[in-house]
Amino acid sequence: SPRLASKENAVSQWTRGNGALFKQSFETAVKQASEALLTRLGLMESADGYYALGVDAMNRRDFGQAHAWLSRAHELAPANPAIVNAIAVNLAHNGQPEEALKLARELTRGEGLKYAPAFFNLALFQAEASNLAEASFSYKEALRLGMPPDSNLEKKLEGK
Repeated sequence: SPRLASKENAVSQWTRGNGALFKQSFETAVKQASEALLTRLGLMESADGYYALGVDAMNRRDFGQAHAWLSRAHELAPANPAIVNAIAVNLAHNGQPEEALKLARELTRGEGLKYAPAFFNLALFQAEASNLAEASFSYKEALRLGMPPDSNLEKKLEGK
């Protein structure tokens, strides 16, 4: 069914700063898609290409293939927190919540210290594990680092 309403920040998050976030996100997506194609064809090896292939496999619920591609991306760019974060999300989707939680905790203590999506996912994993006090702290840190509010997570944190 068509979406007749939008969340408060659905458009404004992309248009702030004369569309800087939109421009950056678009350029990153084009680069990753191009590198994914070239990587898949065997014409190059790129962390961004393997990352994009891994995220695509995860979205198709092919968690084994996602893990293989994300692991290769991590080998090529071990300091990239987005890759480690995606590995944690893939673990959670693959029914390995303890491993996902452990990896997310490690990420937010290391390179991910300022990576908002890592704190957001940590909050989700903690909330799923019914550790609402820690989840609330992680969520607040994600917001402080620039993540937009998430009403579903906020409901979980309120015990609803």
